[in-house]
Amino acid sequence: MSETEKEPSINAINRHAFVIFAKAPEPGNVKTRLQPCLAQDESAELYRNFILDTVAMSRKLENTDVYMACLPSKEHPAFTELVAGSGIELIDQRGHDLGERMHNVLRYFILRGYRKSVIVGADSPSLPVDYIEMAYKDLDHKHLVVGPSYDGGYYLLGAAGISPDIFDQVPWSTMNVFNITLRKARAEKLEYAVLPYWYDVDTVRDLHHLYGHLVSICPIGDGVGKNTMNYLKNLIERGRINPDIQAQDQCGAVA
Repeated sequence: MSETEKEPSINAINRHAFVIFAKAPEPGNVKTRLQPCLAQDESAELYRNFILDTVAMSRKLENTDVYMACLPSKEHPAFTELVAGSGIELIDQRGHDLGERMHNVLRYFILRGYRKSVIVGADSPSLPVDYIEMAYKDLDHKHLVVGPSYDGGYYLLGAAGISPDIFDQVPWSTMNVFNITLRKARAEKLEYAVLPYWYDVDTVRDLHHLYGHLVSICPIGDGVGKNTMNYLKNLIERGRINPDIQAQDQCGAVA
């Protein structure tokens, strides 16, 4: 029996599992496509704020137990700080690639007694909580729910009582991830729902888009995505980025 299978079952029949997949915000290991426009430590700090905003969003969910699946390990000190005071339980991501790690996490929550589990990444700090609630409703009558992102992947994946065998040989970080995942789901005869499209933040152009969006929904920096918004304002004030320049992957930094 694996370490995961030794976890005790909990009385979760009427509760949901919500899982934030996150990497330790270490300079040089996260948001590398924002470099050299941002320094490694700036990219890491930005990602740390993405995680904080995802945690804040998760607090709005009802009847839901929130977990953070950590890479490389829940023992990394950054994770304890990120979830301090939130009641979020830390678990490890286990597997050689993203697909295996998601499969193992979904299996983990089946073994713990949850009927519905939803996974999100930490790359969409403006993601509406309504989309999460929509996913749980879809899982009342579907095996699977997927939230597609504009880059060809997905920002959310949820399952009801299954750990679907749909993750093998998926070319992760390509434009084909979403379509291949649905093709595999159809081959397995799984009933699935698709959420509205949303966006991840990977490039400088994405970052400019995020800033414009956050300005429209939390102009004084105290609403959705407030941690990210306040850090972006800091980067702009220091001349590190300039959202007025929208060209693909240009920093727009002030000379």
